[in-house]
Amino acid sequence: MITPMTIQLTFTPEIQAALNYERYHHPVPLVQRRMETLWLKSHNLPHALIAQLAGVSENTMRELAT
Repeated sequence: MITPMTIQLTFTPEIQAALNYERYHHPVPLVQRRMETLWLKSHNLPHALIAQLAGVSENTMRELAT
């Protein structure tokens, strides 16, 4: 039986500030979307809500969070 791994991410205020900046200023739109997703995750929102707000699937959200 395979047990899914859960990775606990820690977001310092400095990391949150960097994510907040990059979600608007990074030159690559895909990276902006990923930064948006991580920024939302740094606020401890549920994956389903983050996926909805960021416009990605829940599967994509799980991939980004690992």
